Amino acid sequence: IMNLEWIELSGSLSFLVDSDYKVDDKNGKDIQCSYIVLKDAFTSQVYSRYNMSNDFSSAEDALFDHLGVVSEEAAIEAVYALCGAAQATIDEFPFENIIDDGDFQFLENYYSGRASWNEETETLLFPSDGNVPTQSLKQDAAKVKEYYDHSRRSIFKIPELPQFDPAICSSHAAQCCWPRDRQANDNNGNCKTPYDSNCVDKDVGDNTDLCYNELSKAPYASNTIANGFSIFGKEGPVHCHGFAWSNDNQETTSRYKANALFFVSMYDHMYQRGYVENIPGSPMCGCVEHMPVVTRSDCTQTNVQEYYNFVSDGSSTGFTGTIYNIKLDFDACQGANNKNNDLQAFVQQLVNDNKLTTNEQDIFKTHIVDNNHCPSATTDLFEREGFQSGYNIESGKWTFIVGKGFDEETPILNARLFKEMIEALDVPIVRRVCPSCYASHKDIYYRRLTQMPEDFDLLDTLMNNWFDLHNNLNNDFALYSSYSDAYHDEHRWTSCNFNDAGIGFPRDCGPSGLIGGQWNSYYRGGGKAGNHAFMLPANPSFNSQLNNIAIGKTVRQMGVHDSGVPARAIDGITVGLNSLSTVTHTNNQVNPYWQIDFGQNATIEKVYIWGRIDCCRHRLSNVQVDVYDTQYGNVVETRKIQGQANVMNVVDFGGVLGQALRIWTTTSSGGKEFLELAEVEISGALEGSSPLSDLFPHIRAVEYNEQKDTHILNGLVIAYFDNNDYLTYSHLNFGPSGTTKSVRIRYSKGCCSGKIELRLDGPSGTLIGDFSPSHTGGWDQFTNVNIGIDDVEGIHDLTFVGKDSNGIMNLEWIELSGSLSFLVDSDYKVDDKNGKDIQCSYIVLKDAFTSQVYSRYNMSNDFSSAEDALFDHLGVVSEEAAIEAVYALCGAAQATIDEFPFENIIDDGDFQFLENYYSGRASWNEETETLLFPSDGNVPTQSLKQDAAKVKEYYDHSRRSIFKIPELPQFDPAICSSHAAQCCWPRDRQANDNNGNCKTPYDSNCVDKDVGDNTDLCYNELSKAPYASNTIANGFSIFGKEGPVHCHGFAWSNDNQETTSRYKANALFFVSMYDHMYQRGYVENIPGSPMCGCVEHMPVVTRSDCTQTNVQEYYNFVSDGSSTGFTGTIYNIKLDFDACQGANNKNNDLQAFVQQLVNDNKLTTNEQDIFKTHIVDNNHCPSATTDLFEREGFQSGYNIESGKWTFIVGKGFDEETPILNARLFKEMIEALDVPIVRRVCPSCYASHKDIYYRRLTQMPEDFDLLDTLMNNWFDLHNNLNNDFALYSSYSDAYHDEHRWTSCNFNDAGIGFPRDCGPSGLIGGQWNSYYRGGGKAGNHAFMLPANPSFNSQLNNIAIGKTVRQMGVHDSGVPARAIDGITVGLNSLSTVTHTNNQVNPYWQIDFGQNATIEKVYIWGRIDCCRHRLSNVQVDVYDTQYGNVVETRKIQGQANVMNVVDFGGVLGQALRIWTTTSSGGKEFLELAEVEISGALEGSSPLSDLFPHIRAVEYNEQKDTHILNGLVIAYFDNNDYLTYSHLNFGPSGTTKSVRIRYSKGCCSGKIELRLDGPSGTLIGDFSPSHTGGGDQYKDIDIIIDDVEGIHDLTFVGKDSNGIMNLEWINLYG
Repeated sequence: IMNLEWIELSGSLSFLVDSDYKVDDKNGKDIQCSYIVLKDAFTSQVYSRYNMSNDFSSAEDALFDHLGVVSEEAAIEAVYALCGAAQATIDEFPFENIIDDGDFQFLENYYSGRASWNEETETLLFPSDGNVPTQSLKQDAAKVKEYYDHSRRSIFKIPELPQFDPAICSSHAAQCCWPRDRQANDNNGNCKTPYDSNCVDKDVGDNTDLCYNELSKAPYASNTIANGFSIFGKEGPVHCHGFAWSNDNQETTSRYKANALFFVSMYDHMYQRGYVENIPGSPMCGCVEHMPVVTRSDCTQTNVQEYYNFVSDGSSTGFTGTIYNIKLDFDACQGANNKNNDLQAFVQQLVNDNKLTTNEQDIFKTHIVDNNHCPSATTDLFEREGFQSGYNIESGKWTFIVGKGFDEETPILNARLFKEMIEALDVPIVRRVCPSCYASHKDIYYRRLTQMPEDFDLLDTLMNNWFDLHNNLNNDFALYSSYSDAYHDEHRWTSCNFNDAGIGFPRDCGPSGLIGGQWNSYYRGGGKAGNHAFMLPANPSFNSQLNNIAIGKTVRQMGVHDSGVPARAIDGITVGLNSLSTVTHTNNQVNPYWQIDFGQNATIEKVYIWGRIDCCRHRLSNVQVDVYDTQYGNVVETRKIQGQANVMNVVDFGGVLGQALRIWTTTSSGGKEFLELAEVEISGALEGSSPLSDLFPHIRAVEYNEQKDTHILNGLVIAYFDNNDYLTYSHLNFGPSGTTKSVRIRYSKGCCSGKIELRLDGPSGTLIGDFSPSHTGGWDQFTNVNIGIDDVEGIHDLTFVGKDSNGIMNLEWIELSGSLSFLVDSDYKVDDKNGKDIQCSYIVLKDAFTSQVYSRYNMSNDFSSAEDALFDHLGVVSEEAAIEAVYALCGAAQATIDEFPFENIIDDGDFQFLENYYSGRASWNEETETLLFPSDGNVPTQSLKQDAAKVKEYYDHSRRSIFKIPELPQFDPAICSSHAAQCCWPRDRQANDNNGNCKTPYDSNCVDKDVGDNTDLCYNELSKAPYASNTIANGFSIFGKEGPVHCHGFAWSNDNQETTSRYKANALFFVSMYDHMYQRGYVENIPGSPMCGCVEHMPVVTRSDCTQTNVQEYYNFVSDGSSTGFTGTIYNIKLDFDACQGANNKNNDLQAFVQQLVNDNKLTTNEQDIFKTHIVDNNHCPSATTDLFEREGFQSGYNIESGKWTFIVGKGFDEETPILNARLFKEMIEALDVPIVRRVCPSCYASHKDIYYRRLTQMPEDFDLLDTLMNNWFDLHNNLNNDFALYSSYSDAYHDEHRWTSCNFNDAGIGFPRDCGPSGLIGGQWNSYYRGGGKAGNHAFMLPANPSFNSQLNNIAIGKTVRQMGVHDSGVPARAIDGITVGLNSLSTVTHTNNQVNPYWQIDFGQNATIEKVYIWGRIDCCRHRLSNVQVDVYDTQYGNVVETRKIQGQANVMNVVDFGGVLGQALRIWTTTSSGGKEFLELAEVEISGALEGSSPLSDLFPHIRAVEYNEQKDTHILNGLVIAYFDNNDYLTYSHLNFGPSGTTKSVRIRYSKGCCSGKIELRLDGPSGTLIGDFSPSHTGGGDQYKDIDIIIDDVEGIHDLTFVGKDSNGIMNLEWINLYG
């Protein structure tokens, strides 16, 4: 619900105003900060709440009084000013903050359509290194995404740019217009990947028509001062999007217009969609007065909720207002008449809502003119500018060639035809009319004076490129102002200039001097000749004689980019303009080509080639033209065009004979390029039928003749082969019947299913074979396979058709083959009910041979049976020999797969890493993610997901490869007699994976955390695995009540060629590295055993989880017919890891899986018996351990005589109740006549099976004998034969005879009696309750029975209220008063605060108490430093002042006694004074207090200021950084006890300091518990984030006296963070 830092009671009068503004013609909201809204809030929250009717006649009068006014008119003005002042407290957020490149002109350039965000495109070219793309919008503009959140909770500031100048924004509307899309994969525009080929000059999603723009409006957009205008006829796609606002600067739409600009221009369109650049002559974004005139624009509105807090301290009139929160949503505009996402309709709605005037709307309508109104708007412009806009062609006199503005005419766009038409005229004259040109240029006549060369393109010269090559004024041509002058060659023009690419006829040519700007162009802007037409004198008798054998032939090329299909090059249009959709376009490839196949012999005379001219002419450079003898045959003749080709190129072959012609560019150094052709025409003759192609052609996949919907990848591979897509390869020679038996392909596959059909002569032709491609390991992992086909003879097209799925395969090449081929698919899965055992075997291979070879090729004429045919191919004569041959054949196929070594997964160069890892060591096992050193404190280090990232990468390999078992002793086949292995882990090092109990933050919540328990450890034999601990040892470890342990294993067949055996290393990888270490964070080993190994080297356990490998292998067997036998390969593997499917439907259990392998005859019962000695089944640890004891000669039990001895503590005596209180144990000893403690230890040496400890001196008050005996055998107050003596019998102890003579001490964690012995030291007979290694596994401490004993201990802490600074690892504060002083975390009796600055634990007596002594015990099994530099404070009240302090310097002892000597107080706090603001945990085992309780509590002080973390009771919240309450969710609560609200009317509000970063929800304030009386509520608003705090006064009902105050979360999670609270007057 919220984080809480503090609360404070306050005397200030306070009320809240929530605004809610949304434009909508049906459901609009207009609740803004106004007089009416504020008056309503004041009435309900102040006037009514405090019953002011006694002092004022009405709420209005009360409000007037507080405002210091006497009339409503003055009140309205005062409130307007008050709201404005509150609004002014919010700083406007400047756009410059979003730019981090230090370019102060960036915004100016960006909003003009320039700068890097507009001009760049993601690329792998320079400056990229070729691997990692640069100029990625998502990276370069990453701050835009970051500031999107700011835009929804802050007020942005409009950039100070000319296009946003308020002086020109008379219509109160702005928009952006974009022509280009630079970003792929965002479902907007047509930019696609790969960027370097598919995102060149790509289009936005079209949503408007451009009419015109006036160049004088925005000179800053192009850095050019210009007059005139641009008229847009058939422009490309353009997208416009805008917003509008009120004419009142204090209105919501006006104040948040910059937020709308940010969203529209930067976030939604540039960052999200990649829409960039500007319409030439206009800025990219601006007020509509400076933007192009368009028909419509999409529209965004801002829906805003503001949260005002008005406060008066009562000392003067008036209020102080602040906006403490903002919530803004961007929405499609809700316009008038339910017309949404439309700027014009939104402006109409603002007019309807009286936010704009009709005069302002009229201005707007001159810039957004409505659909289909461009012509009238443009006509109005022409009329204002004095232009004539039309011309009628007299069709009987003139033949239209090409032009603009004459859409009803059919153009002639073929250069050879145009030239032929001119040359057929008596006088070769071309006319151009231009109604929009100057008078001198409205009608011009071009007369040809010389013969035009064959490679001269006059059509392009006139249209686009007015050059002087073969086109010299008054040499090759002349110009005239009338047809009569041209016909009679009179009054020639005298002035011309040329040679500016893209500028067409007549550049600046003029009758007697140069006249600029009267030229036309079909791809470059700027000329005055907008509407114009070229014509020839009509010639009804003309009939073309052109020869072109390319018409109608089959063409193909290296991929299709931007819809540039190869057929465009034979469409008859030579004009190379992409806008005409007549230019081919290959993919970006090495040596891209275009090819035409004649389908027969052809005599090739000349080849005429045109390239693209409006862009990228370099793409037709270094051209090579090859003639081929057959479609896929050899080159018979070559011609080259060096350097960049001309607009028109003529290549002379002089009658070469061939069946195909290829045009390609020779890119340098293996670089890539596009190839674009406008037209290819070929003169020559077709001469007859095609000869047979060669047998068995090898064809690159990209050399198809026809295709549907596939793509070429990198110029080499067919990709995106989906359902119903197809590829056709023409005129393939299958030869005579029986010649071609298979089609060999090289393919890859990275997903999905689907199959390929092989058909003859088209996608619906005869089916001759099919193939279901399998996953090859990825789209870049290729494999070869032979696909058997039916008998085919002669010449046919071969078509591959995709079926049943998308992503069927990538294809690199195909090849017809004479090899006999068949496929065998294995499918192996262990399952007691539904198992599959289809492996590579004689039966399986014989069935595949029968169906795919014998039956397909009708071999019954030659063999009596399929079996005989198979024998013949195998070169054998009996089934027995055939079975052996197939076994060897399958083995040879399996041997073609390289085993994948585990060393590849390790990339740190440590050759011992695997040895250490599988022993339970190495970094993956030993580290934990941390913010401590070596981290910098901000970014964690030792992250398993990062350090072991290769494991995730190689998981995919493990499902398609065969792994190799590491050569380590624990996997030695010589010791793996049971054919089973397992891993056992005790520790969890990774949080947030739903396994184990490691949690975040790691430094506090992932220290020594447990795995998910799934087994019982019985014992391990230390001699089995000395490599695991680098120690040669004998003996064993017995595990009684061990902590959680998780074991997981796998098993395999005893046949090395069986599937489970060959893939056992894959199972090891999955179990040990991927599933448990990488996915779950399970690490380390059981001491004395390796982490993983064959079960013979692992601990003996009751059970183990289990993984099996379900494997499908795909074999291809091929015979070339030249010899007997087959060659086999595995061309694909598909492996799934599954929970073992064991016998009797018992799954995920290793023992049941081994039983199933026995049932399936994969293992013997002898091998199973070996296994059962290591996995012994549930509840069988005692019998297994007993067997071990008997083998080793140990006694294992002891019965306590309860009438004679009182059990204190021990191990292996679970039926006994322990006494775990040090003071009580001491009291019991001191009540004995002879203070004797006995220990029995059945598993110890004979000398140590029964020992007696007699106390000789009085024990000091702070001496903890219980801990000394259990865990820490130290000599402090415990000197042999001074403070105590040891004996071998009770009689000796009682009579003080035969004392032991030898002892040693002082090894933390080693308990009684360390190496003490009767006459010398004897090692290893000690016990410990948290340290391993002692022989005293089962043992018991006892005292002589004393039935009359009755404890007299005094402890006033029992049953009192306790709290602490957060709860970590379930260590609740009540554990410190549970009576158990033994500080072992395993007993679940140790408290544990969060990791905080100065963490504390506190007890509240609820009344006065006289405190004599405080007894404190800390945790001993770990982290004793957490009870260091302890301070103990006594408080006068629960939240009051410290009255007395005691300190424990340095690290505290196991037991500590703090003497207060009768101090009076109501609470006591224990805390650690961490240095330099550092953080620490506090852990306590027990706190006991001697003293007396003396009466009721006095009243607390008024208006206490309470830190949020100082609650008395809470439910499900968390403490953050020791200072703040966080994770305040629905139904969570915090209770602060005994707060003094004072007399009636004293406390009017509760002030809190809170933050909020999400969601909704509210807080209820209740008295005396979470279900108590409701006195107020508050709905926290988003403050800008969980770390952004604000203060707010929450008005409450009248309360008097002492009460608990409870904050209760409602309706949502994440309601707020809370820093403090304060009652307030």
